Amino acid sequence: MDHAKSAARIGAEYCALGTLLMGRGIARAGHLDAVLRLGTSFEVRHPRVITFEDLTVPQAIEAGELEWGRVGAWTRRMRLRAQGRAFRNATACCTATPWTARSVVEDFGTDPGKVFPVGLGANHVPGSAGPEPDRAASSAKDWSSPRFLFVGKAWEDKNGPTLLAAFARLRGSHPDARLDLVGNHPRVDLPGVTGHGFLRTDDPAQQRELATLYARATCLVVPTTFEPAGIVHVEAAAAGVPSIGSARGGAADMIGPAGLTVTPGDVPELVAAMDRMADPATARRMGEAGLERARLFTWDLVAHRMLQAGGLELHDDAAWRGLFPA
Repeated sequence: MDHAKSAARIGAEYCALGTLLMGRGIARAGHLDAVLRLGTSFEVRHPRVITFEDLTVPQAIEAGELEWGRVGAWTRRMRLRAQGRAFRNATACCTATPWTARSVVEDFGTDPGKVFPVGLGANHVPGSAGPEPDRAASSAKDWSSPRFLFVGKAWEDKNGPTLLAAFARLRGSHPDARLDLVGNHPRVDLPGVTGHGFLRTDDPAQQRELATLYARATCLVVPTTFEPAGIVHVEAAAAGVPSIGSARGGAADMIGPAGLTVTPGDVPELVAAMDRMADPATARRMGEAGLERARLFTWDLVAHRMLQAGGLELHDDAAWRGLFPA
């Protein structure tokens, strides 16, 4: 059902309706300094437009995203042309990651001088009362035994079965290892594995449970089949937890020095990465790197970077420094 809804949002009718409603909204708003486009489904007519993408159409098609397989060639061409127009007409093209920025430049011939990777912010910082990294929880963490954490709504897309196969092998060399599962996972009856089901963000008790799991975790493992960026890695870093993520997509840009990436579906490679993270000194060092990195990934800073990219604020190097090291 989710993929069917996504496919409907790709279609020409949805785009035409969105363009109409967007135009009316801009007209009613009166004077606007700029318009921020989250995605390129709709046409936006304004002298100063800032686009924001975590994924381009060519990247989605190449990745085999299911919704793009449900639409015809004409629709794909229509969306490619629309996205190209959006980038050409934009004052600035902001992206979540350098991985997406490369597509904006290389696949559409966009001027690199107006393409800006600005990052993403954490939606929820586990255990923290606000959007800032939880340094106290990280300093109190017990790193002596590996405790892995999986957080993902879509079990199959996030490669949950691969993770279970890798963890079963890891237990041969690390019998004290534990794995906590959060999300729409099936019932799992394996030694060392505990399932917690889907924990809602609007339920305080469930969020306290999630915060406890992050406080205990020595590594987040979400080896997604394809990950455009991965806010979950930002949230783990803000809790002082290093990550193992997908090498397919932009997750590596988000994780940076705070973890590792692996080829999706490659069990031996995932076992090797988890074995490396089972070393307390390695996990702690990368967790501390995550805490430092998390300072750069807040929605306030993302907003400031967008405004600076669009010429609405003076450029401040401090807001960008260290975000995506070359």
